[in-house]
Amino acid sequence: MVSQPETDKLFVLLRFPENAQHGSVHQQLREVLAANPTPFQTAQHLTFCPIGPPPAGLPRRPDDTGNPKPAYDAAIIAEFASSADAKTGFDQVSALAWLPSGLYAEIYLVQPTPVIERMTKDVLPAIKYLALNIFHDDLPDSAAQRSWAQHAKLAGIVHTGAGRYARNWVVARSPQDLPVRGIVEIDFASLADLTERYFGIPGGMERIIQDVGHFLQKGFRLYTPPERIR
Repeated sequence: MVSQPETDKLFVLLRFPENAQHGSVHQQLREVLAANPTPFQTAQHLTFCPIGPPPAGLPRRPDDTGNPKPAYDAAIIAEFASSADAKTGFDQVSALAWLPSGLYAEIYLVQPTPVIERMTKDVLPAIKYLALNIFHDDLPDSAAQRSWAQHAKLAGIVHTGAGRYARNWVVARSPQDLPVRGIVEIDFASLADLTERYFGIPGGMERIIQDVGHFLQKGFRLYTPPERIR
């Protein structure tokens, strides 16, 4: 059974300087979050996501550029008890006073809608897949949401390895950020669930690619072994 939509949450997508030592910056961010800075103090759950290249063994998609470098270097996901707390968190995070010097941040306030819940919420996935979706410019929000909701029905059939799947609709972002209107969030209990059962039915990849082409202009795919701060 799929539960009702959850309370708003924040996605913070981070880019590091070109010459940064990623391991050192990841550790610095862990320490910042462990100190419980003001923007995240009311978050019920806080997850740090070090982002790296796609895992080996992923099915090769026709639209794969072959460039293993991800568009972002880390992500922070904060879940709040109320929409009011999430909005306050968004405003405080956007001030960037908590952010280590030299890092670039994009901040998205979202409304999550669960699609698949085969894993209980308390289970930390081995791999989390995020996709930042930029819809076609001529699609109004209502049409984009309707198309995405319809696509989620197909995803529930094709992505047999997914433990959890949520559609996160962006309700606020900074003006300078990319025009992302949706963030896909899929949790996998094991690496094999992703590499072997992400497209778990014959022709599943082709069906997914054909379907998203109707409403997606561009997407950024990210993979991370998430770490629970609290």
